Formats: sequence, C-alpha cells, structure tokens
Amino acid sequence: AINLWRGLEAEVDADLEVRIGGGILIADRPEQMRDIERRMSLERAYGLDVHALTRDELLQLAPYASAQAVGGCYCPIEGKANPLKATAAFARRAEEAGAVFHRYMELQSLEAVDGGFLATTGGGTIRARRVVNCAGASGGKVAQMLGIEVAVQGFPIQVNVTAPVAPVIKHLVYAAGHRLSLKQTANGTLLIGGGWPARVDPDTGYPIVDPHSMIENLKAAQLVVPAVAGAHLVRTWAGVVNGTADWKPVIGGAPGHKGFFFNFFPWTGFTAGPLSALTTAELVLGRKPSIDIARYSSLRQAR
Repeated sequence: AINLWRGLEAEVDADLEVRIGGGILIADRPEQMRDIERRMSLERAYGLDVHALTRDELLQLAPYASAQAVGGCYCPIEGKANPLKATAAFARRAEEAGAVFHRYMELQSLEAVDGGFLATTGGGTIRARRVVNCAGASGGKVAQMLGIEVAVQGFPIQVNVTAPVAPVIKHLVYAAGHRLSLKQTANGTLLIGGGWPARVDPDTGYPIVDPHSMIENLKAAQLVVPAVAGAHLVRTWAGVVNGTADWKPVIGGAPGHKGFFFNFFPWTGFTAGPLSALTTAELVLGRKPSIDIARYSSLRQAR
C-alpha cells in the first residue's frame, strides 16, 4: 500500500501531499507498554516493521509528546495524504481515462439479467456485465437487491479541525490510553480524531456532531500533545464510515453471483483505497490479484 501511495502523485499528475513521516503510538502508563508489545508481535507476524520506544527515545523522536509519556512504538512507513486533493485528482484522472460519473443519482434497484446486470436509477437504466459494490456503509443495501447478505455496517464518527499553526507534528500520532488520532497537514492544520461517535439526526438521517465527543476528543489530544491547547478549533465535521464485525475487508467476487464484486475496507478506507481498488480491478479483469485476498478478506470462498 505504501509503495502505491508513493507512486500515485506521478500517476495522477497532482500533489496529493503524500508524506511518509512514520507513525507513533504513545503510552502514558507502564501497563500500556505490555499492550503495545502484544500489538507489535501481531504486526511483525504480518511483516510490519515496528520498533519499541523507551521514554527517552520517544521524546527525542517526538519532542511534542507530553512529559507524562512512558514510551511507545514507532512504525517508519506510516504516512498521510490530503483526501480533498486525492479524491479530486483520482476523479479527474479517471475521467481522462474514459470513466463517466453520474452524480446525485439514486440507485433504485439492481437485478441480475442475461449477460450481466441491470441498474435502475433516478436518471434511467444502466446495463453492465460486471458490477463493483463499493457503496461504503450503504453496501449492505445494495447487496440485498441481489439477495446477498453482507455484514457491512455504518458508523457515524467525527473529526475536529483547527486553524493552521506552526509545524509541530510530522508523524501520525496515536495514544494507547486514549481514543485519539492526530496529524498535521501541509498548511499547518491539525486534524484530531480517533473514531469518536457522532449522532444521527432523527429527521434527516444524516450524521451530526456530538458535542460530548468533541470535548472529550480535544481533551485527549491535549493530554497526549500539550501544544494542541494553543490551536483554535475552527470546525468539527461528522461522516459515516463502513465497518465489519471482524474488522476484515470484504474484497472479491460474490459466491454464486458471477460478475458481482465487493470492495469494502473497514475503518481505514482512504488509507487502503489504492490497494483495495487495484486488487478489485485485477479481479474484475480476471487477473491474479497483487495480494492474497484469502488471507485478508472475509470472502475466502469467492472466485
């Protein structure tokens, strides 16, 4: 995945603000280091390069960390990119390659027909030999149109965004004792999240900000990185991410439904997007996938 991200800027001819600065998981209590060691053992089993950090090593690598920190771990290949720039660049390059986007068009029904599928939408019908279900949290509803049950759920979460501040944090920052993810963009903005739940508006069904989650998320950020206290919050936005009970991706062909494919990567869809999309494209084209999906995907029996 990391190699794909490194080459994407040249492929789409755009600055996606891809920065590979490494990721740091910070512990503020000694017992958390035992949890971190267990996590590193699992990650190493999958070939990930991770390193334990003593308190002194952590503060040398990340001087912005709280003095209360006792240690952590470091993964040098973790990085970040700007989703606002990446999404627009992907779409532009896809259109240049011949893709056609139908925006704001509701999928009303999907049925299997001879030689493929027929999609009925608010803008007319579309016939296709193959269909890729990458509808995120709504993917389960799409699958049900063909009588397929898939355990993809939607979770409303929210993220806090600050005004730009001087460069402080070059890593992706996580906390062992707090629900937190923290990173700084190229223009100095701090993005503060960690999967804190948002609410759902009972009238519209859209996700809306939960003030309690916002406050607790900001508290956690300040405990782990005290400099966050000097930043001004400018907005908090809510969205829906897809998730699976076993946290495994759902990638591959649907058993018994030739030509129908799934592409869901729970929780980290943006990060894993290029790799899961490449794998799905290879499967759609009948090629051998670049990764062993039987090892990672819950669709082990798919063909």
